[in-house]
Amino acid sequence: MGIDVTERRDRERALRDSEEKYRSLFEETQDIVFISTYDGSLVDINPAGVSRLGYSSKEDLMQVSIRDIYADTDERAHFLSLLDRDGYVSDFETTLLCSDRQKCQVSINAAAIRDDVGNIALIRGIMRDVTENRKLEDQLRQSQKMESIGTLAAVLPMTSITFLLPLSGMGI
Repeated sequence: MGIDVTERRDRERALRDSEEKYRSLFEETQDIVFISTYDGSLVDINPAGVSRLGYSSKEDLMQVSIRDIYADTDERAHFLSLLDRDGYVSDFETTLLCSDRQKCQVSINAAAIRDDVGNIALIRGIMRDVTENRKLEDQLRQSQKMESIGTLAAVLPMTSITFLLPLSGMGI
């Protein structure tokens, strides 16, 4: 009898330790970790999600439908169709609207949790804010364009002169 109680106590302690480990991961990560229903109601979201989306409290954010934070509702529909078809989505980039209506770019990895008849009941996912990365990429592209224009501007006059030199010897 003493062994059964000890085993049960050990299992309960292991379960508590495991719950604490995953709870701290959920609470401390800087990515947005969420659980929502298919129709867009939030079931849970971590503090990074509340903060990144600009809400003052988790309770305030829980009142908002995920549908309403997508900048483009067609992107939400596309996300759901991929999730329905494949059961997961990897690196799906979209634009979200924060509480102050500022836009932020995110990359979403998510999995569908299906009910007994195969319909999506829940969506569990992680969103990574890639706004700064996209801004830097845009700046790099713009810089490369300007460099190309500069190179072209330097080469074109020489090309014109080179082209015209043979014509000047013809008496034209």
